[in-house]
Parts: sequence; structure tokens; C-alpha cells
Amino acid sequence: MNTQEAVKKSAFVWSGGAWWGSQLGGSAWALPLGIVLLFQDIPAALVCLVSFAALNAYGLRLWRSRDKLTAYAGLQRLLLALTAFYAVILVTLNVRGITEAQTALPFQPAPTSVGATSAHIPYWPIALPPAAMLLFFLLERAAKKNTG
Repeated sequence: MNTQEAVKKSAFVWSGGAWWGSQLGGSAWALPLGIVLLFQDIPAALVCLVSFAALNAYGLRLWRSRDKLTAYAGLQRLLLALTAFYAVILVTLNVRGITEAQTALPFQPAPTSVGATSAHIPYWPIALPPAAMLLFFLLERAAKKNTG
């Protein structure tokens, strides 16, 4: 599947820096959050830590499959997994009553918002990986059109 012809028609190529940067950049926040939560809410901490480990294990599996998988397909699968893990983590934190102020690191001031009535972590980060998936789809489609 990862033949020269397929690579020429793609906007994406396998690159260690890009891959590991995407994978670790997308999941890195779950590790310190899980460590901080170990002192506040062990079940929520375990969800964060297990999600971090599982996502990076999956990313490693995708990386090792790069001879059978195009870079575009691998990246889309990684982003889909990120979406699922973001949803699991954020829903868990909100269900367990963890707020942004509770998860702030000791050296960070707690966020304050005049007139804020909601005490939950927002769900909008779940939409970031699908937005990237759409962007990458459009780039891939444009690359295929240009190479004929």
C-alpha cells in the first residue's frame, strides 16, 4: 500500500518528527493532569493515565505499521483515537466534578471569569482532532487532484 506511486499522490509522508510530535503533542497533557489528579481523584487520574498510555501504545502500533499504511491513513486513525480519548477524559472529569480551577497547577493562578455560572471543563477540545481530520482530508484530496 505504501508504494512509490501511492506516496507520490499523497500530501503526507511518514516522518518521525512529525509523527511523534503529533502523537506526543496531542496526548502529553493527559500525563501531568493524571499525576495532579492522583492527589485529588484517583479514578479520574487513572482514566487520564491509562488514556495517555493507551493512546501512545496505539500510536506506536500505527508507526510500526507504516510499511502497510499510508501516512495519511495513519494520521487520520491517530486523530480519530485522539478524539475518542479527549471525549473519555473530558466527560470523566466533568462527571466526577473536576473543574478547571481544581486541576490548575500550584504555580498557576486559578482562572477567574466574571459572571461565570458553569463549573465544568469545556467540551470544545473534543472538536480539535476532527477539525484537523477535515483539513488533512482537504489537503489530501487537493494533492490527488493535482497529481492527476
